Amino acid sequence: MAERKEGIYINTGTQKVKRIGIGTIPPNGSEWVQLSDDPNLTLVTIRELAQQKSIATSSQQVVWE
Repeated sequence: MAERKEGIYINTGTQKVKRIGIGTIPPNGSEWVQLSDDPNLTLVTIRELAQQKSIATSSQQVVWE
């Protein structure tokens, strides 16, 4: 069985996030990391997670791509 890739991905350089659902190809590149396996998170929750995981220093930097 293939590994699930759905979720929220964040670019550690630009602080932009992408929502990846079933059938969508996850972004390539080492700067993209999976923040959560839940693709239905709100931007407020995504910002909180990014700060908790020390990916973003300011929650306002995290925006949709």
